[in-house]
Amino acid sequence: MADVVVIGGGLAGSLAALEAQRLGAKVAVARRGYGATAMSTGAIDIAYSPALSPAYQVPRTLAEHVMDIIAHRPRHPYGVLGLETSLGGIRDGYALLVKALAGGGLDLAPLDLQAENVGFASSLGAVLPAAAACGAHVGLDLNHPTRGRWGIVQLAGDGAFDARRVALGIAQDAHAMGNDAVVFDVVPVSFGECASPLDLARLLDDQSAVDTLASALTTAGATFDGLVVPPVVGLRQHRITLARLREKVGKPVVEALGHIPSVPGLRLQLALDEALAAAGIERLDAVVQVCEERGVLQAVRTQAGRDVSAGAYVLATGRFIAGGITWDDDGCREAILGLPVVTESGPMEVDSPHSVVRETPMDSHPLMTAGVLCDADLRPQREAVPAYENLFAAGMILGGFASRYALCADGVAMASAVHAARQACLCAGGEG
Repeated sequence: MADVVVIGGGLAGSLAALEAQRLGAKVAVARRGYGATAMSTGAIDIAYSPALSPAYQVPRTLAEHVMDIIAHRPRHPYGVLGLETSLGGIRDGYALLVKALAGGGLDLAPLDLQAENVGFASSLGAVLPAAAACGAHVGLDLNHPTRGRWGIVQLAGDGAFDARRVALGIAQDAHAMGNDAVVFDVVPVSFGECASPLDLARLLDDQSAVDTLASALTTAGATFDGLVVPPVVGLRQHRITLARLREKVGKPVVEALGHIPSVPGLRLQLALDEALAAAGIERLDAVVQVCEERGVLQAVRTQAGRDVSAGAYVLATGRFIAGGITWDDDGCREAILGLPVVTESGPMEVDSPHSVVRETPMDSHPLMTAGVLCDADLRPQREAVPAYENLFAAGMILGGFASRYALCADGVAMASAVHAARQACLCAGGEG
């Protein structure tokens, strides 16, 4: 028997498990497979809400973006939790994440909620604002005045990264942000044969391949002040690989943020898996059935046929990508417990068009905000009361927000994971 069972092993589930264990609980994590975390960009999105305030063109701090979201989106998890709990959970969750990633070689700078978002170069050809990013992506901030000539590296064998599109896109975004003194040009580099991003990353775990690439970059990028490389700079040895490249090239080398398939996202998921294993947290396979009695979850049954009971449970199964929310002939619903689904606009009623349309094209799409409705303790609700006394939720399974619209997925994962874990521990009879 465990004190707390976390269902889901992405960012929210992993942080909830680590926080519950830190509070003294015996924890198990049940996971079906990789979800959205393994597809993430490498950036840490906490809050960015340019379209929500009339003052959107005025630079704002991360804390102010959170406040802006709360003011305009009452069903957003930040609004449900409230400002103090949200900011405290973000801080504590980020500290947990820093510690978890250190063993996997992913470095994160200290978090300052009174700072502005950083502008990171994305492999999709855009400047993406984010609170932080893993160390490979740090070194070029396009949200602030930048000078110099930067090369966008096109590896001959990488068909997933279009350096010309990236150069044009981030140059346009940088210009729109007032960065007129920075120039981007394509740097073609012959390296290896055509391969997927993951295969290239595995190749660059080999230091002889790194030396070959470094030599080519040194020659091709001689006239540039810095280089932006595709997000393929190593998988398990990326910190060593990047340090070696920077040392040999002798100038800043920054990895662009990833896109699907995302090597940076896979690095993050692997590092979280290693952190859970290092902490001795038990790993279970997928939950296929639950046992309940009088509004209390008694146990979960895994795909292997094992029944595991706990004092409390944290649901962190994600949304559509991970399968936490499904759409079938019965409509949109939570996949394991059949919990009702709400959007930013309210409950998703059968045959109502309001759950799948939006009033204006400038608004987020309601369906992209679908998830379970929770109270301030993050207990999922059914007909305005907690569905189960000992069930809590965290991460993308929560309804009422579109993570790509306000760029807040990681902040929501941190704040909700910490709060859900603490409530679960209190419910299970431990610390909180």
